[in-house]
Amino acid sequence: MRPEEMRAALEQWDGRSTEFLEELGASLSVDCSSASWLGAWCGVGGSTKSQDAATWLVLSWCRRGLPVPAALISKVLAAAPGLRGWMSQLHVCQMVGVIRVPRSRSAMVKRFVDGMLNNPRPLVRAWAWDAWARLHADDLALLGSTLPRMLTDAAASVRARGRRLLAEFECGSAGAVAVQVPGERGSRVPSAPPAKAADQRRNGKRS
Repeated sequence: MRPEEMRAALEQWDGRSTEFLEELGASLSVDCSSASWLGAWCGVGGSTKSQDAATWLVLSWCRRGLPVPAALISKVLAAAPGLRGWMSQLHVCQMVGVIRVPRSRSAMVKRFVDGMLNNPRPLVRAWAWDAWARLHADDLALLGSTLPRMLTDAAASVRARGRRLLAEFECGSAGAVAVQVPGERGSRVPSAPPAKAADQRRNGKRS
C-alpha cells in the first residue's frame, strides 16, 4: 500500500476502531519503506489522527515481535514530545515496555515520560508510570521510594498498576506497603510471588 492509499484509507477510520487498524496493519509490510512515512506521520506535520494511527500500528508490530526497523522506532520516539493526542502519547508509553530504548533517545524519552505522569487521563498516567518504572528498573531503591505514590492516585486503574509494579519489581517495604487511598481506610500491597519477576529481569526478560 502506497502512502497516498494509506491516507485515503485512514480517512475512513473513526479514530477508535482497533479492528480497522488491525486490518490496515495486515495490509502493510514491516519494512523500511513503511518506516519512512509512518515515522513522518508521527512528526509535527502529522494530524492527531495520523499520529494516533501510526503509533498504534508501530506498537502493535512491536508487541507481536515483528522485525520493526530501528529507524522507525527511533523516529517515533523522537516525535514523542510533539504528539498532540492522548492516544498517541499512551502508545509511546506502552512501547517503552516492549522495546529497547536506543541510548541516543533515552534522555528524551525519560523527559517525555516524566511529563506524562500527571496527565489528566488515568490510562495515560498508569502507563506513564509503567514506562517510568522500566526506564529506572536498575534502581530498586528509587522504585521503592517513588512507586508508592501511585497508590494514592484518585484513579483505581493507576492504583492497580502501582500494585502490579511494586509486586513485579519486588520493591515494597518489608513485603508490603501500607498506604492511605482517598476514600478508603487503607490498603496493603502484598509482596510478589517468590522471585519470579526478579529472575526474569536478571535473565533479560519482561513480564
